[in-house]
Amino acid sequence: MSNAKVFHMNMTNAKRIAALVLLASLVMGMSACQQLKVLFETRPSEKMPVYHPVSEVQYLNQNWSGYHREWFYHAGQGTELMPYQWFLALEQPQLHPFSTVPKFHETGYLARFGFLPDEASAENPDGLPLGFAKDTVVDPESGQTVEVVGLTCAACHTGQLEYQGKGIRIDGGSATADLASFQTELGFAVGFTDKVPGRFDRFAKAVLGASATEDQKRKLHEEFEALLNKGMAEKDAAEAGKLYAAAGGFGRTDALGRIGNFVFGTEIDNQNLRVADAPVSFPPIWYTSWFNWVQYNASIQQPMVRNIGEALGVRARVNLTDPKKLFSRRSTSRICMRWRINWRVQPRLADCTRRCGRRKFSGLSIRRRPRGARSYTSSTASIAICLRSIPRRFKTQSIGRRDCKATAFWS
Repeated sequence: MSNAKVFHMNMTNAKRIAALVLLASLVMGMSACQQLKVLFETRPSEKMPVYHPVSEVQYLNQNWSGYHREWFYHAGQGTELMPYQWFLALEQPQLHPFSTVPKFHETGYLARFGFLPDEASAENPDGLPLGFAKDTVVDPESGQTVEVVGLTCAACHTGQLEYQGKGIRIDGGSATADLASFQTELGFAVGFTDKVPGRFDRFAKAVLGASATEDQKRKLHEEFEALLNKGMAEKDAAEAGKLYAAAGGFGRTDALGRIGNFVFGTEIDNQNLRVADAPVSFPPIWYTSWFNWVQYNASIQQPMVRNIGEALGVRARVNLTDPKKLFSRRSTSRICMRWRINWRVQPRLADCTRRCGRRKFSGLSIRRRPRGARSYTSSTASIAICLRSIPRRFKTQSIGRRDCKATAFWS
């Protein structure tokens, strides 16, 4: 072996040893920093199931076009997780001393939390999973226009059944996403970026570009630390009050409890925080606009009030502490967009042709059993559930057992 090769191997080993020493010193010194302690805790959410992609997805005939479907998947409602470019630049919360750290937004990684993959399109330029929106909002504090990433209605209300490498998409159905684990890992990704040596430099380069000035990097770091500190304060308050001891998991969350805690607690006063101990599955949304009450605990009747409250709970921003700004236009919650989403999704009775002889639904329809598919649930129970969900004034208008039989397969 030549001297040059030996020298190269020694230098490589020296670099690895130096990296390990740096990592060890980081871990040993974390007792002096509470945030570093939190970063290196073992957590269940870092060990999500491995994602196995399907080779084909079948879309059911649910009375809307492919354009409407794609629009619904990525229609922004004003929610804000973080600035959009930050999300694209963020790395996964893992330690890779000798290799490149994958990006947080990668399809295979987000799919492990239950988010369904989607291709790049005009509505989704960077190919994020369905349920994520690239949106432009006005910051209610500064009045500045900001490009952000947020969650859409589809994140919780689009289902998919998978078997032997094939999927059947159920628009408006119950999602299987684990939102709590996603939120946890997103928080850890922010913490790793701020505290692990070298990560913030890569993050700043991806966000600002290679020619960014030191002042620009310093300003970015201050804004990024503010996001981290806010998240840590929210986490500490939740742990101190044992707010979420009843874990949800895939397809289940206490949405109303979490929304109330964020809007009335985090955004106003932590004294308003309450234990959220009723995780339930995400409901289908075909008939929700007809319900007398549009929340599980019968707390809200008006659908748009529910929709705006949901947007605020999923981190649409509004100034709730300054009376002068409370009723101003400075809110990221997009009322007009909420109305459009509601109008396109909710079933509405429309006049049918004379040939049909009765009235039928427009808007997103109930799911239909694919030809040749077997029903694995009790059709009688499914029909009863279907009939209970139809308002009394419509039950005499040819919407009965025959219409409801189609729900047995998916109910």
